[in-house]
Amino acid sequence: MAATILVIDQYDVVRKALCQWLEVEFPSIRVSEARNHAEALAAIGAQLPSLVIIDILLPGSNGVRATEQIKSILPLVPIVILTMYEDEEYRAAALRAGANLFIPKREMFKELIPSVRALMSKMKA
Repeated sequence: MAATILVIDQYDVVRKALCQWLEVEFPSIRVSEARNHAEALAAIGAQLPSLVIIDILLPGSNGVRATEQIKSILPLVPIVILTMYEDEEYRAAALRAGANLFIPKREMFKELIPSVRALMSKMKA
């Protein structure tokens, strides 16, 4: 089964751009997307992602709660929180919920691709 990255972000422009960027950087990995918590759970049930990238702000929920639920279903799947919210309170909550990494969106272009590469290579090992 091919590796899959699931991108969860409520904003279409951000989500689509992120998916396109990941597809260019990781041509052998399938990239899928979800707009909210419910779509994310449906996607997880349908395809078992290898890695999840999720924003903290989600309609009807939040990325921290979604991370907890995803980890309860797929405890070994790495989760990267990618968010505009940089407060230490959010970082601590995300990591307590089971996120592997917390990346502020302002650091995305520097940190995201190397972080995804590192997490994916750990999974292959």
